[in-house]
Amino acid sequence: MLACSVVFGIGKVSAAELASAGSSGFPGDPATARAGLRRAQSAAARELLARLAARHGNGEVALERGASGRPKLRLGDGSLLNASIAHSGHHVAAALALHGRVGIDLERFETGRDWRAIARAAFGPAEAAAVLAQGPETFYRIWCLREALAKATGAGLALVMDRRDRFPQGAAVDGVTVGLPEGDWRFRVRRLPGCMFALAWDSPGEAHAAEILESGCFLGES
Repeated sequence: MLACSVVFGIGKVSAAELASAGSSGFPGDPATARAGLRRAQSAAARELLARLAARHGNGEVALERGASGRPKLRLGDGSLLNASIAHSGHHVAAALALHGRVGIDLERFETGRDWRAIARAAFGPAEAAAVLAQGPETFYRIWCLREALAKATGAGLALVMDRRDRFPQGAAVDGVTVGLPEGDWRFRVRRLPGCMFALAWDSPGEAHAAEILESGCFLGES
């Protein structure tokens, strides 16, 4: 049995965090509400990452940024581990790589989004064709997979929107090793309540969901 290489958690911004983050500014102002949500999202994602680190670190941990902007955790023993955080709406996610690199992404389902146009503009031809044939769930799945890979490699939005095919097979990449121009990667991709989630990592071990009940995480599979 392969050892664990990645631990991850998924949760929601709590009502208390939202109330605290939105307490400044002008009541009812949309800009204040958006800024408050971003503060709450960021705080919740960092807290989730800290809880993951506490389960696998040694003493104090510090969040740093690598040269490509990827988050890294400096553990108490001086070791540096790759990490990734994501948030969309009230959802947050965090992942910690005990070995290798990792990227995590989630995207809430939004009405009114022109997913067909985004797929044509950003995805490879086979990916875009799959989206047009299968609908918005396939769009969100491919988008999150591309985002997770982009975060793990440090390539950023350039990879997400480079119009090169990587995931036309969609959910079939879940739990298997996929050979890509960026190397061999493993993936998890799930439809969760209200959002799509994807995880990418390049080490041979498994990815385990951490049960962190006090953080309000939900770790389900649909």
